[in-house]
Amino acid sequence: MDAKEFEFRPTKEGARSKSPGVIGRLSNFARSKTRHSLNEKTSNSTTFNEKPKKVEECRPPQRLPHFHIAISNLHIMVERCLHSSLTCQPMICLLEGTVRRRDLHREFQRCRDNHDLRLDLSSNDITSIPSSIRDLTQLTELFLYKNKLTQLPHELGNLVSLRKLGLSENALCSLPDSLATLTQLETLDLRHNKLTEIPPVIYRITSLETLWLRYNRIVSIDEDIGNLSKLKMIDLRENKIHSLPASIGKIHSLVVCLLSYNHLSKVPDELGLCISLTQLDLQHNDLIELPETMGKLKNLVRLGIRYNKLRSLPASLENCTQLEEFIVEGNHLQQLPDAMLTCLPKLRTVNLSRNELAGFPQGGPQQFAAAVTINMEHNRINKIPIGIFSRASGLTKLNLKENELLSLPLDMGSWTSITELNLSTNQLKVLPEDIEKLVNLEILVLSNNQLKKMPAQIGNLKKLRELDLEENDLETIPSEIGFLLLLTKLWVQSNKLVSLPRTIGNLASLQDLRVGENSLSSLPEEIGHLDCLKSLYLNDNPSLHNLPFELALCSSLEIMSIENCPLSQIPPEITAGGPSLVIQCLTEGRRGATPDRPRSPICYWLRSEPYASHRYLKWLSYRPS
Repeated sequence: MDAKEFEFRPTKEGARSKSPGVIGRLSNFARSKTRHSLNEKTSNSTTFNEKPKKVEECRPPQRLPHFHIAISNLHIMVERCLHSSLTCQPMICLLEGTVRRRDLHREFQRCRDNHDLRLDLSSNDITSIPSSIRDLTQLTELFLYKNKLTQLPHELGNLVSLRKLGLSENALCSLPDSLATLTQLETLDLRHNKLTEIPPVIYRITSLETLWLRYNRIVSIDEDIGNLSKLKMIDLRENKIHSLPASIGKIHSLVVCLLSYNHLSKVPDELGLCISLTQLDLQHNDLIELPETMGKLKNLVRLGIRYNKLRSLPASLENCTQLEEFIVEGNHLQQLPDAMLTCLPKLRTVNLSRNELAGFPQGGPQQFAAAVTINMEHNRINKIPIGIFSRASGLTKLNLKENELLSLPLDMGSWTSITELNLSTNQLKVLPEDIEKLVNLEILVLSNNQLKKMPAQIGNLKKLRELDLEENDLETIPSEIGFLLLLTKLWVQSNKLVSLPRTIGNLASLQDLRVGENSLSSLPEEIGHLDCLKSLYLNDNPSLHNLPFELALCSSLEIMSIENCPLSQIPPEITAGGPSLVIQCLTEGRRGATPDRPRSPICYWLRSEPYASHRYLKWLSYRPS
């Protein structure tokens, strides 16, 4: 049973539709020129005989002892690759490559003679299994993954000792009835085949504990599923199942039931009899309602019902007191049963996003006492109740994007444990000064609001790594932003900025700076101190006519966007060459505009660049430093 297979993950946020403009990727030539400029800045002499950094030796991982079967046109050569001090028990056969039918006969003979318990014939393009497999009665594990099997031989039923049978990624449409004799079979893997129904013989293998049927074409499940009284895990994800039989309630041993990506419109009341269930995945179906009997699943830890058509939830879910993950994203819920979440004291993940909620669930602060992640994006919430997170001492991620929030609560400063806060796409006009108390905040997203200014207290968020202020009405950025020494991403596109603070040069960790779609007329010279800057978006600043020479000192710069910036003080022949040529010219311009030679032409560069015209020379020689 693979617990990791059953994971609920929030939908990744898509890229923004608004383009930042044409992105220019700097050439290697430009970067090398820039690095050379940096070296001249820091030292008058350059050392060319420095020893290269020591690179750690990369060794392939040690192989565990096993048998390599080398298959040639004439024979199969078996090499026993064992360490001198190790033995391999039980022996394992592994075939790699394309196997011919006569090779399979020889392999079966060898496997029988060696009394191997496990045989792996995966990834060999096998189209059929010879009947001689009937002699391998000692096998307990047989793996035939990734072949081209369309059917199995009747003789497979002779392998009465089998406990694991792996048949995924073939083209099987049915199974032979002889498999009913496999009375010790515990695990059967039939993922990625062409089954349109669960083969009837499976209902007769009552020893089964784990059954994988994901990625098939199964339309229905027979009532005989109730015969599998020992079944602990069943995976029926990504099929075409329209309904579940009532007999599923007979499988009291069932612990994990995975049914996502089907066409279920309802689940039977009898599902509530599967009292051992800890994980129930019903995501991406057509469910309109859930039965009240769901409340009997008192061992349920993970419930996934996102992306259905639910308009309400049964109040009995409050009895599922072991729930740790409650994910109902993408339904039509307008409210939850009163105080339901309060009755679920172990909830760590609460995802109510993409519903029609007009407010927070009834239940007060206690309902989020154990919450670590709360996602309520894309609803109709216009207010955050004061004190609603006062007991959420472990809350680290809060997502309230795409709602109708007009303001933030007065006790916002008590959210001290939060590391990620997303409030984008609301109607916020003011950010409280108490924001400074969120001392653990690492990611703050406030894009697409109506903010006119940022409080100076933003500089007290010493752990902040990402700050997104896109699409607001900001006219200035406080100089205190220079205290955010760990900041790697600063997005302020689509605002009303006319300048950037000189303290931006203090952001030693900054890698991504986006200031496009503003009204910038210049950039501060201190931008040259951003040694880690990799991406710079300046696009769509209609008042930006020039760039500082110091920009060439950004030695890590790889991407720069200057689309729709006039840059009238830079010759059009240069800007037409794109960001790469602009950086080259800034680099050479900085060399020429030194205190000793403020107006000296850069003759050596013109000699090495024959395409440079007299106009370039004039611009580089007489541009004020």
